[in-house]
Amino acid sequence: EKLGSFAEKAFSNFEKAFEWLPLACLIDGKILTVHGGIGDGKWTIDELACVKRPLNSEVFLETNNRWLYNILWSDPIPDDDGGTDLFGVHTSPRTASAVNFGWNITKTFCAMNGIDVIVRSHQCLEEGRGFEVMHDQHLVRVFSARDYEGHRNDASMISICKDRTSLNRVQLVLRMHGLRSLVRLEQEVSQVSLGPDEA
Repeated sequence: EKLGSFAEKAFSNFEKAFEWLPLACLIDGKILTVHGGIGDGKWTIDELACVKRPLNSEVFLETNNRWLYNILWSDPIPDDDGGTDLFGVHTSPRTASAVNFGWNITKTFCAMNGIDVIVRSHQCLEEGRGFEVMHDQHLVRVFSARDYEGHRNDASMISICKDRTSLNRVQLVLRMHGLRSLVRLEQEVSQVSLGPDEA
């Protein structure tokens, strides 16, 4: 509305720019970053590097490109889910085209591609810490928007640096940095200032 007659053109240009954005980033050959997840994990980083651009929404919905769609929208099955479906690939409650993947899929994918960790960002947890280490430390969820859509969640970011071990080998170190939920922080402060009986 504020762009007036340029609104439609601006939207179209943003849409075209998004069609060229990368689907993943490989850091030092050992850490893969994606928005969603790895889906069924039956693809390689080399195959992903060969994907032609631009990628519009129709391309993602083609049956042979479901793996690309899942890079954006699949979710891991939590280790402490308590259910019997911790292994393998399962349908997602999010959409029929996306899947949920178990720890065994993550470990196999990492081994097949010679990587150590997958970093993903696509999942906000209600009152969550903003990050979560999962799947035998092969998967890290990092969510950077605090209090997202009323979820009272913390935000996090990750820094990655190289460090020397005692054996003089270089390793990548991931460090989480958190930012508390303002909603929860305000509640805690008001409870302290009012006292437990007055809150």
